[in-house]
Parts: sequence; structure tokens; C-alpha cells
Amino acid sequence: MNLVIYADDEIIFNPDTIYRDGKTIKAKKNLDYYHLCEFKNDDIAKEYFIGLKNSIHDKPRGMDIINVKFE
Repeated sequence: MNLVIYADDEIIFNPDTIYRDGKTIKAKKNLDYYHLCEFKNDDIAKEYFIGLKNSIHDKPRGMDIINVKFE
């Protein structure tokens, strides 16, 4: 996966996976796990994760860049 994630003060290059764990969005890179963002409930996290997944897959192949913002 050619992907760069900007989350607060972390930059993650080519994570192994991005996943939702309840109301939290997380990423894994090698043996490191990153807590990207946490939402008030599971439904909001699920909607955000689906949008995130779609934004990655809708782009032409190349380097995808994601900014994870907290509100």
C-alpha cells in the first residue's frame, strides 16, 4: 500500500493495515500500532472509516496521502 498518513504529530509511511476497533481508528506498521483517532460512538467511527477506505480506493494508483483530523 503506497500511503502516507498524517495524524497529529505522527507521519506513518506505508502502514501494513488501517482498521477500526470499536470507536477507534488504528494503523499497524511492522510491530508498531498507532491510535489515529477516537470517536464518540461506533456509528460515527464506522462512517468515518468507510469514507476513509473509499477515499483511498477511489484515487488512481500512486501515493495516497491521508490527513487524520480531530474535532
